[in-house]
Amino acid sequence: MAPKKIASNVPCPCGSGKKYKQCCGDKASLAPTPAQQTDAAVTHFFNAGLAHQQAGQLPQAETCYRQLLQIRPHHPDALHLLGLIAYQLGKHAMAAQLISEAIRHQSDSPLYYNSLGLVLKEQGQLDAALAAHQHALALKPDYAPAHNNLAVIALAQGDTNTAILHLQHALALAPNYIEAHGNLGCCYKDKGEYRLAIACHQQAMALNPRYAPAYNNLGRTYEAAGDFTSALATYQQALLLDTPSALIHQNLSRVYETLADLSQAISHLRQALTISPNDFELRHTLALTLLKSGQFSEGWQYYESRYHPSRNSTNIVPPTLPFQQWQGEPLTGKSLLVWPEQGFGDEIQFCRYIPHLKALGAAYITLVCKTPLKSLFASLAGVDQLAVTGERIKRHDFWTFPLSLPLYCQSTLATIPTTPYLSASPERLSHWQTKLPSAPLRVGLVWKGAAGHKNDANRSISHLNILAPLFNLDGIAFISLQKGQGEEQAQGLPLTHLGSDIQDFADTAAIVAQLDLVICVDTVIAHLAGALGKPVWLLLPHNADWRWLTGRDDSPWYPQTVLFRQQQAGDWAELIGRVKEQLKRLLGLTPPVSATELAALLRAGLAHQQAGQLPEAEALYRQVLQTQPQHPDALHFLGLIAYQLGKHDIAVQLMNTAISYQANNPLFYNNLGLALKESSQLELALTAHQKALALKPDYAQGHNNLAVLLKEQRDFTAAIRHFKQAIASDPSYIEAYSNLGSCYKDIGDLDSAADYHQQAIALNPQYAAAYNNLGRVHEARVELPQAISHFRKAIALTPDDIEPQHNLAVVLLSAGQFSEGWQRYESRYHPKKKNPSTVPPKLPFRQWQGEPLAGKSLLIWPEQGFGDEIQFCRYILLLKSMGAGFITLFCKKPLQPLFASLAGVDQLLVAKEVNRIEFHDFWTFPLSIPLQLQTALDTIPTYPHYLNAPPERISYWQTRLPEAPFRVGLVWKGSVLHKNDTNRSLSHLNALAPLFNLDGIAFISLQKGQGEAEAHGLPLTHLGSDIQDFADTAAIVAQLDLVICVDTVIAHLAGALGKPVWVLLPFAADWRWLTGRTDSPWYPQTVLFRQTEIGDWEGVVQRVREKLLALLAAGKVP
Repeated sequence: MAPKKIASNVPCPCGSGKKYKQCCGDKASLAPTPAQQTDAAVTHFFNAGLAHQQAGQLPQAETCYRQLLQIRPHHPDALHLLGLIAYQLGKHAMAAQLISEAIRHQSDSPLYYNSLGLVLKEQGQLDAALAAHQHALALKPDYAPAHNNLAVIALAQGDTNTAILHLQHALALAPNYIEAHGNLGCCYKDKGEYRLAIACHQQAMALNPRYAPAYNNLGRTYEAAGDFTSALATYQQALLLDTPSALIHQNLSRVYETLADLSQAISHLRQALTISPNDFELRHTLALTLLKSGQFSEGWQYYESRYHPSRNSTNIVPPTLPFQQWQGEPLTGKSLLVWPEQGFGDEIQFCRYIPHLKALGAAYITLVCKTPLKSLFASLAGVDQLAVTGERIKRHDFWTFPLSLPLYCQSTLATIPTTPYLSASPERLSHWQTKLPSAPLRVGLVWKGAAGHKNDANRSISHLNILAPLFNLDGIAFISLQKGQGEEQAQGLPLTHLGSDIQDFADTAAIVAQLDLVICVDTVIAHLAGALGKPVWLLLPHNADWRWLTGRDDSPWYPQTVLFRQQQAGDWAELIGRVKEQLKRLLGLTPPVSATELAALLRAGLAHQQAGQLPEAEALYRQVLQTQPQHPDALHFLGLIAYQLGKHDIAVQLMNTAISYQANNPLFYNNLGLALKESSQLELALTAHQKALALKPDYAQGHNNLAVLLKEQRDFTAAIRHFKQAIASDPSYIEAYSNLGSCYKDIGDLDSAADYHQQAIALNPQYAAAYNNLGRVHEARVELPQAISHFRKAIALTPDDIEPQHNLAVVLLSAGQFSEGWQRYESRYHPKKKNPSTVPPKLPFRQWQGEPLAGKSLLIWPEQGFGDEIQFCRYILLLKSMGAGFITLFCKKPLQPLFASLAGVDQLLVAKEVNRIEFHDFWTFPLSIPLQLQTALDTIPTYPHYLNAPPERISYWQTRLPEAPFRVGLVWKGSVLHKNDTNRSLSHLNALAPLFNLDGIAFISLQKGQGEAEAHGLPLTHLGSDIQDFADTAAIVAQLDLVICVDTVIAHLAGALGKPVWVLLPFAADWRWLTGRTDSPWYPQTVLFRQTEIGDWEGVVQRVREKLLALLAAGKVP
């Protein structure tokens, strides 16, 4: 078939972007014969398509292959590769058709059969896929990919042993086959052979340290083995290798949830959602975690994601009804239909809201339920019509799911409707009364849930025999309520089995209503007994369902329910032991614990807690709760232990539970406020502290803790008032004095600050925090010897406290005492450092500690702000001169075009390129380099300049700059996020107004972000809004005569470019500018203008004006 003629001026169909006559047409015109022209066109289109496909440019690749097929319709490789494109796009039917067509024209290609097997597997045709891969092996017995893919199919069919054999064959043929190592590891994991699985995944990582699936698979293996510490470390490495990765954040969240650290779990889910904001499965997972942590307000909102179409949920399907879903609109006089969702337990748990809806004014409520619930729900108040699924429904004003009702009723932990709301029918009670045994204590048992539940293996007990330790207790008649899965296990055991005769939940309710207690796993019976108001002992796995929250032994949904949680995952035996002890107490077989004994247990627990022996303390508190589950002090102390362990969500729940049993205890509210603050629930924390003070107005700790919170919210007036009230209530309260001193420092009243810190020291000369805080006051006064002395005293008293060590480092560097200063400055990334701005990366190679660099590779990892990266990248040339063979500089994205000019850098990477990091000999922080090179004031590497603006950027900005004899750039504010920004930034550009009436100067605003709007209407050229990155800023600065700026990144940028810079500094300036000097050893062209009094910018600006006038008078620029 002759190729279709293509017009010479149209775009070439190969996708190159050139005209046809300048691309394939030009090449085709050289063909001496039509046959050779056809061959050349086929080769060109094939090679071009392959190049596009390998680059991920699938539409262009498809265009090339289809152009080729117009020339040769049966070209097997083109058909095969088109099939692979369809496979990559998820078009599996088309892929199978195209690859089958390729096989029809070339039936001896093992590659084609292998690809066909992959496609058939995605279509769910496992037998056909198996046959395709086997055919590939028949054509090429040493074809490793076919063995690997046969293993994947065997694994999908549950035949792990066959999968392992195929993978072993694949690896014998191709020992470096990374995917096969990973798949073999997954097989061993499924068999529980974790050591072998770990070795496989580690081998895959050794073959390619950047192969992210190996890290993910290794993490899952560690999880399965119960080694959650290693799982966390592995996922964190994977996060570095493949960012941004929603999957890895989700895995991290799952591990943190297993470890009961819900704050971290929620944090990682939020990060995952930042990466994949439209992933409704993620939203649903976040909802469950928020609800589990008791954060109902946000949790119910996210929980609406459960029925989003993208989740393909089969048990939550919105009905097709001719009226709208209720979204919280007023219900007065309206009709509402409640549509069922999820399981029987959900319908029972949330039908409690129907009386509440009636109270909101709903005129007519129809409850639709599953058939087995209909007779039971006949007793539910507020239902005007009861229907089962499938029955005809009349028109209503609204419909709703039952689990959406808490959202629109604004349910919190404290406002859940909890009264018994279901009852058994009298006739059913009579029917079952005669079938129940007589005994002092009748206990119902359920040990398994529905086999189809996705979490059944975790929540159900494998066999009734595990409950056997309970059966030898005299005085108890056990009644089996088990129905379906597991009920046959009741045969031959000492209990009455009724499950087989139960017809619906009205029968179950009639039995439960005549029992004294129900002991069950997490299944519908727990909700049914709770809704009937019967005592329930609920047996929960280690990581229980969100409905039971976390870290508490009671349920806000069912007041009569006691929760027994596994202490270790899978350990039912220990849990049953605790249940048995409780039953013995219930029967009076264990002597009752007296109030005196309970008090002794609490005292002993408190002594252990105060000694830091938290496991021992927790065991004693739980012993108290076994006797008295609602003991408020034991619950409160358990909450404090959770707080001490950093499990703040659990602490909040336990303290709220304690408050629910003793609502007039100010201590409970005070400590609840502390836990809420650490959970970032600041408004609730504020309310808790205020409640504590309402109960006890002279509560010194309450005033102090409220003041700390107010201080963090920058309400200094209120904070000072409460600190003073704390001191008035307890004149010996040392922490309040020192906290008040810190508050005065924050508002600039340094005399009062020093006075209160000194009062704290007078009360306790061993109080290290006061020395540290007093050192900060002297630092703010630029009294460096005194500051150094106080920091050293704080360190001597508390050697393990990192804060005074870091503070001492900063002051030493400010004083130019670099030798000790650089050493102590390594404390900035110590694990115990509060709110660190420098966080070590998790890299598979070690941190540089000054070892010889000759022939070695070094990665420089960014830290702190943009200015720090610019200031310290100067060391790269020096590192090169020491023999470093390869240097990778990792930087923030806005710096990348600027750093392209930096000499000595072999590879420049930005955050999104973490997965490109190769193995290096060492890594280092840039601000650690001066330590390792023993930098002193006189050995700082200084250059006329070490950065350059890109020439093309200079050309671009040249036309934007005003013509003037003297061009001066201005920056008057730093980043609002900087912790010292209020001190270092000018309040408004108007502060520089005295400069604007100087003739012969054109001022150019480089301000970007905070404050740039202040430039409008003033006599200066504003360019900040149009600056895209620091290469733009550099191109502007390079064409200026002078930059006048506050202490922000522009000072470092201009200095690195070798431009004259006048830096306006506060009274107590950053350590980088040292102290008591007007020049900078870091930047020779820099002049420093310091405040002579705290806050006096007017004097600084006046000195700048005078110096500008002197320059203008002399007719020269800096």
